[in-house]
Amino acid sequence: TFFVFCFCLFVFFFQAEDGIRDRSPSRGLGDVYKRQGYHSMKRNLVVLLLFLFFIVVMSMRDFSIYEEEGGKISSEDFAEQAMLVYEKFLEGRIECDGIDIDFITTPKGEPDKRYDTQYAVFDCDGNGEAELHVQSARYYYIFQYKNGALQLYKNLSPYPHYYALKNGAFISHDFGAGPLSDEYRYYIFDTYGNETFSIGFTKYDKNFNGEYDEGDEYVFDNVEVTKDIWEKLTERFLYIDEDGIERIKNEIEWTDLTV
Repeated sequence: TFFVFCFCLFVFFFQAEDGIRDRSPSRGLGDVYKRQGYHSMKRNLVVLLLFLFFIVVMSMRDFSIYEEEGGKISSEDFAEQAMLVYEKFLEGRIECDGIDIDFITTPKGEPDKRYDTQYAVFDCDGNGEAELHVQSARYYYIFQYKNGALQLYKNLSPYPHYYALKNGAFISHDFGAGPLSDEYRYYIFDTYGNETFSIGFTKYDKNFNGEYDEGDEYVFDNVEVTKDIWEKLTERFLYIDEDGIERIKNEIEWTDLTV
C-alpha cells in the first residue's frame, strides 16, 4: 500500500544517511556541498511524504469506504442502503432474528391493539454508522445494518426502562413506590453491544415518609453519600422539570411510529 511504500522509502533514506556517517569524514569543500545537497534533498522528501500523507488521510475521511458483499461502497451509499433496510423493517416488510415490527408494537393476546411506539436512527456506539432504535411500551430493540443485512445490536427489553443519550450512552431507570426508591445506571456499550463502562446511583426512602429528604439513603458508585452530594454528583444525568418531576438529561429525539 501507499503507507508501506512511504515507510520503506523513509527507512531506506535514513539508513543511507547512517551509512554515510559511518565513513571517515572528508574535509574537502566539495564534500561539504554534497552533504548540504543531501540534507536539502532529505528535507524535501520528508515534506513531500507529509504532504502525500495529509492528502490520503483527508480523502479517506471524506470518502470513507465500506466492505460489503458486493464489493466496496462509499459511506454515503452505505448510509442510504442502511436507511432503506431500516424503512423496510418499520413498514413490516422484513424481520430480524424472528422479530418484526408487529412483535414490538402488538400487546400479547390483543392483536387489534397497538403500543405507542417510537423510533430513532442514531449512532450510539460511535462507529459512524447509525443504528435503528425502536421502542414501545414494552420493548426496546436496537438494530444495525451490517454485511448487507439487518442485525440485532442490543435488546434492552423489557425492564428496567432505558433512555438513549445524545452522547451514545444509556441510562436505565428502575423505580419503586412502596417504599419510594429510584435506581439509575449509566452505561456505555461498544460496537458489539458489550458493556464497557457503567456507574450506578440510587436513592431510597429510608424513613418511609413518601418523599426524599436528609434522612433517606443516597448511594453513588456504591458509596453512601448525603442528599446534597448525591444531587451534585447526578446533576449531569438528571434534572427537575417545571412540574417537579425528575427527568433524564440529553435524551435523543424520537419519532412517533404510525402502524
